Amino acid sequence: KVPFRVMGPVRVEDLRPLLAALGLENRMAQLTRLFGLALGGMFEAPDGAILIGISDGPDGPELDIELLIAAIAEVPESFVELLRLGLAERPRHLRALDHWVGAFTPPGERLPGDFSVLSISLPRGSPAQVGLYLRPMGFEIAEQMT
Repeated sequence: KVPFRVMGPVRVEDLRPLLAALGLENRMAQLTRLFGLALGGMFEAPDGAILIGISDGPDGPELDIELLIAAIAEVPESFVELLRLGLAERPRHLRALDHWVGAFTPPGERLPGDFSVLSISLPRGSPAQVGLYLRPMGFEIAEQMT
């Protein structure tokens, strides 16, 4: 898979023709829900905030959309809670997210660090998969020492 950075703002609806061309149009509702929930009801990413990758999966083309969170000016403070809402119907995935966030969150802190990328994969043979990239708090120590 080779990711391509999309220039210009991207509305989630703009992705419908691509999904249709790949035979994944039935995933539009999942994509819209995850995108919108994670961004607090925003359904448009700003210029340069989206990477798109297309790969050849075992059952046909698959689409990966990576939302560069650092490129979004107003990410909701409740980002993780909104993402949890998007996973509410998948309890195993919700527990995995909670364990992952808990494992990286230092004592006394609310979050483990800065989230940098929300990855949404749309494989043909299974539900959407969500990935979250993190810059842990510990990486900020070196910056504070200089």
